[in-house]
Amino acid sequence: MSSKQRDINKRPEPVGLKDIAAITGVGVVTVHRALTKPDLVAKDTLDRILKTADQLGYVPNRNASLLGGGAPDLLALIVSSVEQPTFADTISGVTEVALDHGLEIILGQTKYDEGRELSITKAMLGRKPSGIIMTFHPSSPKLKKLLKMSNIPVVEVWGGGEGKPVDMSVSISSLKSGQLVADHFHELGKTNPAFFGEDYERDIERWNGFSERWVHLTGGAPPFMLDADVKDRQAGESYRWGNDIITALRENYPEADCLFCTSDITAAGALSAAQRQGLHVPDELAICGSGDLDIAASTYPSLTTVDLSSRKMGTIAANLIIDCLAQKPINPKNVIIHPSLKIRESTVRSL
Repeated sequence: MSSKQRDINKRPEPVGLKDIAAITGVGVVTVHRALTKPDLVAKDTLDRILKTADQLGYVPNRNASLLGGGAPDLLALIVSSVEQPTFADTISGVTEVALDHGLEIILGQTKYDEGRELSITKAMLGRKPSGIIMTFHPSSPKLKKLLKMSNIPVVEVWGGGEGKPVDMSVSISSLKSGQLVADHFHELGKTNPAFFGEDYERDIERWNGFSERWVHLTGGAPPFMLDADVKDRQAGESYRWGNDIITALRENYPEADCLFCTSDITAAGALSAAQRQGLHVPDELAICGSGDLDIAASTYPSLTTVDLSSRKMGTIAANLIIDCLAQKPINPKNVIIHPSLKIRESTVRSL
């Protein structure tokens, strides 16, 4: 590796007490006292130190205070939800690579809450990790600034902020996912598609791909977007939603002959409910999910689904961190994985 390549990937050291002291014109001891025992520092000095610390993106080293010095190399993994199987596969992929390279995992969960994204990231940075992997794009300017000033590698998976991640990203084209399903339903001769998803970025992109491709293929109206009144929606996707989804579909769009659910969990629930309510799958209602979870191959009939390469995203993200720490050239910094369709019996009879 050339010295030029090393320079490109070399990152500055994280901000320390000496940096704050140098800018504010006080001693390191005063800075430490201001950050740990602020009542012992004069107000004007305290204000100056705190303002400088905030501007520099300083985060206290909690490893030093808890462990008295050295600590194992840590990789921070911050996920939107540990309960979603797709994220569980990503966690598994990250963990396998990290442990093989001597990195310990510290895990945080945001529950899709912007405030928790910031507070958990601050807590993670306080442990001085070697890198961060997160399953979301940071939405707040304050969090973006904090990550950029941390001077450690950061990888966003499951989306990269419309191609503008803070550092690096591994994503899958949600738009393409929707297009694949529209193509499949159209090839089957289906004429009245319906869609069920959540109100967040990835599902909105899937809807856009599904809807726009359907209109392009048929020259007709867009698919029906189903707004089912499912129970405990705030708790996250659930198999139990299936009955509510099919009931709402039959009440609001009875002519539907195909349904795209943006999760295998909800699709499996809808598949079971449709059959309980007397619908023949796939002749009367073809159903497609998303995620290629284990449940998809185990339902009856087996569930057609979009393979999102959840585990693969985790392994790629972890390897990007490893390569950064080894000061290897990173190209590309933004990795896009293309989805594929696993066609099974819920859309094509007697495979």
